[in-house]
Formats: sequence, C-alpha cells, structure tokens
Amino acid sequence: MKRNLLKCSLLFLLLIVFTLPISAQSEFDWYDLYFPSMETVVTIDEEGLYTVDTYVEAQFNSPGRGIEVWIAQDVEMDFEVDGKDITRRYFWPVTNVQVENEQSRVYEQDGYKVIRIGNPNVYVEGQRFYHYSYQFQSTSLNIDSYERIMYDVLGTDWRVPIANFSFTINLPKAVESQPYVYSGFYGQVTNDKIEFDFDNMTISGQSIKPLQPGEGVSVYLDVPTDYFNFIESPNFVPIITSTSLVMVIVSIFLFFKYGKDYPVVQTIEIDAPEGYSSAMVGYAFDGEANNKDILSLIVQWAAQGLIAIKELEKNDMELTKLKEIPLDVPSFEAQLFNGLFETGDVVRTDDLKESFYVKINSAKYGLTHLFKKKNYRLFYSHSTTIKVLLTLLAPLLLAAFVAATLYTNSNYSPIIVPAFLITFGVSLVYSIFVVIGFSNFSIRSMGIKALLVIIGIIVSMILIAVLGGVLVMFGSFDIWLLVALVSFIIILILAINMTKRTRYGTDIYGKILGLRTFIKEAELDELEMLVHDDPQFFYRILPFAYVLDLSDTWSKKFESLAVPAPEWYSGSTDFSTVIFMNQMNRMMYVTSSAMTSVPAPKGGSGGGSFGGGGGGGFSGGGFGGGGGGGW
Repeated sequence: MKRNLLKCSLLFLLLIVFTLPISAQSEFDWYDLYFPSMETVVTIDEEGLYTVDTYVEAQFNSPGRGIEVWIAQDVEMDFEVDGKDITRRYFWPVTNVQVENEQSRVYEQDGYKVIRIGNPNVYVEGQRFYHYSYQFQSTSLNIDSYERIMYDVLGTDWRVPIANFSFTINLPKAVESQPYVYSGFYGQVTNDKIEFDFDNMTISGQSIKPLQPGEGVSVYLDVPTDYFNFIESPNFVPIITSTSLVMVIVSIFLFFKYGKDYPVVQTIEIDAPEGYSSAMVGYAFDGEANNKDILSLIVQWAAQGLIAIKELEKNDMELTKLKEIPLDVPSFEAQLFNGLFETGDVVRTDDLKESFYVKINSAKYGLTHLFKKKNYRLFYSHSTTIKVLLTLLAPLLLAAFVAATLYTNSNYSPIIVPAFLITFGVSLVYSIFVVIGFSNFSIRSMGIKALLVIIGIIVSMILIAVLGGVLVMFGSFDIWLLVALVSFIIILILAINMTKRTRYGTDIYGKILGLRTFIKEAELDELEMLVHDDPQFFYRILPFAYVLDLSDTWSKKFESLAVPAPEWYSGSTDFSTVIFMNQMNRMMYVTSSAMTSVPAPKGGSGGGSFGGGGGGGFSGGGFGGGGGGGW
C-alpha cells in the first residue's frame, strides 16, 4: 500500500515538472511573434541628451520579415504642481538612429520616428537578435520651480508580449529624491510587474511577470531645477518684440508725415459740389463705392427728368426712359444708364435679377477709378499704400511673436509653422475688419457704430483668449505677449487713420459736410423759401440725402410744406413727403434686391478631423518608449 502511494506521489510530481514548462511555453506559442527578452539601457548626460540602446531577443513562431519600432517624438504631458493641473506639449526629435548588423529603414509618420528592421524580401523564423540605438535632446519642462525626468523605458504601444524585460537608466549626477516606477496598461498608477533598484546615480529594473501587449513601464524622477544644463534654443522673442516697438515708432512717424489730414473747413452749402452726382458725393464722403451710391442715381435720374418710375404689384418696379443721358456725365454713369435700357425704353426690375449685378459692379469700379484721375484725386496714393502695408504688418509681427515664443519656450517645432500661419491668417482677417469698419467710424450711423464696437470687442476677446490659451499650454505666456498685443493695436489704430485726403479732397469733403449739416439742421422757413423758388428742390436733394444716410431726416422736414407730388413717380397711395419716402425706401429695397442679386453658386462640401493624445504620472505617461511589433 505504501509502495503504491509512493509511486502515485512520484508520478504526480513528474506530471507537475513536465507540465509547467509546456504551459509557460504554450502561453507565447499563441503569438506569431514574442520577445523572450528585451533590455533597454538609457544614458542621460548633463545637457539632457538621451542615448537609448535596446537589445531584443525575438521569437518568430510564424514567418516574418523583422520588427519595427515606433518612437514618440510629439508628446503632450499633464502635471500637477502645487495643486494645479498643467498641460505641456513637447517635441524632442529622435536622431542618430543606428541598427546593428541588419538592413533597416528609418522614417517619420504621425509624430513618430519609425525604425523598420529587416529585409522586405526575406522572411525569417525562429530566434533572432536585434540591437538598435538612438538619441534625442530633451529640454526644460518650462514649469516654474519644477523639473522631472519622465521616461517610458517600455512604451504601451508594443503589440507583442515580452517574457522578460529589464532596463537601466544612467544619470549624469547623483539625485537625492526617489524614483517612481509604473507598469501595466496605459493610465495605470500601480506597479506589480517590475522590481527596481536605485543608488542615486542609476535606476535599474527587472520584470517579475511577463508583460502583455499594450503593457509598458514608465520611470519618474524629480530633479533640481538646475540639474541639467540644457542647450538653450535661440531666443527670438526680444528681437521680434523690439522690431514691433520700432515699427510702432515708424508707423507714428509715417502717420504724421503721410496720414494726418489737412484741417477741414466746413462751408455753408445747400447743394452738392458742382458737377458731382449723388454717387460721386457718396464716394467722396466715405471713400467707398457701394451699391447705395450707384442705386441713388436712379432717384437722381428721375429728379432730372431722364426716367419715370412706376410701382407695380408683387415687389416689382417699372422704369421708363424719357430722355437720353447727357454727354457730359462720367463714363461709368453713362454706361450704367445705357446698360439699364439696353433692351428697350421700358424695363422691369424683375427682368434685371441675376444679371444686372455685373453692370452694378462695373459702375462701382468706374466710380472708384474716376477718383484716381489727377483732377479728381481725393486721397494721396502713398497714404493708401502705407495703410495697406500697416494692415499687413500688424498681423505679421503678431504671428512672428507667437512663433518665436513657442520656439523659444517650448521647442515644439511641429506647431511653429502652423501657429504662425494660423495666427497670421486670423489676425489678418481681424485687421482687415477693424481697418475697414473703423476707417469712417465718425460718419457712420449710431446703429452701425454700436454694431462695430460690439463685434470688435467680442472678436478681440476671442483673439486674445485663443492666443493666450495656446501660449499658456506651451508655457509661453509672459509679459511680452502684452507688449506684442499693444504694438498690434497701436499699428492698427494708425492704419485706420492713415488715409490722407488731398487738398482737393479736403475741400470737397468740407463742402459735403456743409451739405450734410444743411440737410440735418435746415430751418423750416429756410426750406419754405427754397421750395418756393424751386418746387423740385426736395427731390433734387433727395438722392444726396440718401447716400449721406439722411433721407428720412430730409423727408420729415418737409411734412408741413406744400411739396408737389413728383410727376416721374406713380404710386398707389396719397402723397406726403413722409409717405413718399416710405415708398421710395421700399422702391430702393426692391430695386437693390433685383439689380444686385447674384446667381446661387454651385459647389460641394468637405471636411476633416484631427486627434491627439496625453499622459503623465502613470504607465505610458512619459516621453520615449513608443511601441512596435513585427512586420
């Protein structure tokens, strides 16, 4: 009985002995590729240069060409410093890649340095040994009173199991603080797979359990802020900031020399400058050729007896040519008149939809071109050129500042060019809006002024918040940003006021201001006398009031005066100047909608997406490591 019991015990022990290796081996036999062993040796010098040597024993259970290694270069890290969460992004490019005794290819993809080891035309099986090395230059974390070594000695992106993993980190000098080691899948804050030792100069570790695909090992070690003598990036911020300040001074000089207007003498006027149509008055008033200026000519032609206007049903108007346009009018006005009646002496506004806008645009160009002629020049061309240059210069300097700050403080080179282009593009659009919107701010209506101010404040706050947020994320927010923004604003203010009127333009502007004041402030008895002498006086001045945004004011002044109904307008209601003005406003709206309507464009749509990552204070949260597998 005892002998049988002994035999059974021996048989059971033998079964255990022979089964265990088979079970352990079978765990990895399921994989086409696994690493029986992997060792990483990291040497860090006093300037923060990392030299990484990795030794891999690979077992190919199925044919493969070799292994590939993905090393992260573009990393976003999260920190908690003094109870505050801080996010920083770093770009530490991998250099000096070496592969021992194997064919290899090295390239970059999606922020990774990829090392592909093996011959693409040769498949291997069984045991293989690989040794590769690389370097990368780290920089300061750029966090006040804080510096730390954060390195993934084994990244969480490896797609193969590792039976035995070991690592060594050689430090440039002794450190008193204790390291933290995390192991496991990405985000884990525990360590149950690595035993490690630390002797103030070297951190070494060894796995006590196999590491599954996706499991990594991260090492964290706090060091004094003066521990490394980092190679400092060239600091372009003072250069860009100084350039901005110099350009502010230059811009101020240019403004006083080429932008400061001559004193405007406002004369007493009851009519437009001699030879000026309503379109010309509108352009000379605000320096812009717009649809309103051009369409005002319809009312002026009617008041001059050239056309008749008839109100039809369903938002339609009928225009009838009564006379040919005089030969002495500017060419743009004659072309517009003849183009309006090119199909006959009677035209309906509905017939002009989606076609007449071409002639409107041509007339606006002709109006602008007229005032570029020597005898009509309103603004000095060099002041306009300087205005454009300053509008471009302000966003250019701001974009250069953002790029220089990011480069100096974060060394995150992948974002420098995009940051420059995006900042320049956004701030350029902002600059154009501000310069155009505020160039004639004093003569705009209260509603437009309020709208411009509200939009300007909102867009300014968004621009500052976005710029500040980006710079804070990369640890680049400092007093220099305020200097750059102030310089940006000053240059834009000078650009807004840079357009300088010629002496002729100043004289015309004074006369138009006099007419505008008359329209706004004329006394009833004065108007009564003028209407007595010229019954059509109300209609003759109406197109000028229209381009000066005073048509309602003008019509209300004549409510109590005996103004005859115009022979050239046929409406559907009883006549008064206020009712007539309401009809005219409706007529101008209908006419404008028809004459300026553009055919709907044909096109499509598209889109895209982007992604990112993060880490810090857990397995997979440091720099380096990366991942890989077979290929």
